[in-house]
Order: sequence, then structure tokens, then C-alpha cells
Amino acid sequence: MSDQTSNHDLSALDKDMLSILRSNGRIPIDDLSDQLGLSCTKTREKLEQLEQCGYIKGYQAIVDVDRLYTGFNTYLLISLGHQTANNHRRIEHFVLNEASVIECVYLSGESEYLMKVCTEDIADFRELVTKLYQHIPDILSLDNKPVLQTIKSRTQDFTDGTLALQEKSQ
Repeated sequence: MSDQTSNHDLSALDKDMLSILRSNGRIPIDDLSDQLGLSCTKTREKLEQLEQCGYIKGYQAIVDVDRLYTGFNTYLLISLGHQTANNHRRIEHFVLNEASVIECVYLSGESEYLMKVCTEDIADFRELVTKLYQHIPDILSLDNKPVLQTIKSRTQDFTDGTLALQEKSQ
């Protein structure tokens, strides 16, 4: 496998390993090898191969953002005055350097960006919006959608080519 390997080149065993790791990234290697029917040595080799090829970018905890950030949680829809490379770079730079921005996606349609923002309170949110306008002066509109309640959150697993959902209800 090389860095250019596509998902279609993953074996069924690779997909099984990725699926197991998506649901439990802290699984001991001996438990993982048991579930896959491999020796610990072969499991480590396959794991290292998936890491080197970029299928596994790292290991992290799935944090309940709504529980962690109990202040002011909102979604921002951002429309730009002009779709320029410079504006997109400015947004990316802002998002990557602003801890209050939990998630950001680039959209098709009326608004270009959707950001999930978690601040301590409304005063911190106002400060964030001020910084956003200062950093990206070509914002045409900014629409704020405060989160009243998270009804469902899901983790996606595409390892087998289909969408499997792990649901969390509140």
C-alpha cells in the first residue's frame, strides 16, 4: 500500500480493523487481534501499515461537546461578499486558530460556511463575532442559530462503503 492507495484497495480485514478502532480506539492489541483472528504481531503490522498509508490519522477521545461547553453554543451561517481564494484562506486561518470554533464546514448554496461555536457566554460570543468581522471584512451576512437542545448526535463510520451510525440520544 502507498499513500496514493484508495479505499477500494482496502481488504476486508483492513475494513474490519478500521471499524473496530472507530468504535474503540483504545482497544488492547491482544483484544483487537482476537477479534480479527490474527496474531498480535500481524495485527501490529496491519495497524502500522494503515497508519503509514494515512487511513489512521491519530487517536482521540470522542468528547460530548454540549456537556463540556455549557455556555453559549450556536451555529453560524456565513455568506461572503465575494468568493475569492483570499477570503477562503482568511476563513480557514480564523477557524484553525480560534478555539471557540468546534467545527466548520464549507457549503454549497446561499451560505458558504457553517460553524459550530461554543463560547463561555453571550459576551464572549459577541467578542468572537467582532474578531470574525475584523479578520474577514468581506462577510456579506452572518446568521446565528443558538442551540437550544441537542436531540441527536452521531459518529459516522464509512469503512465498509456504507454509512453506519452510532447514535447518542439525550
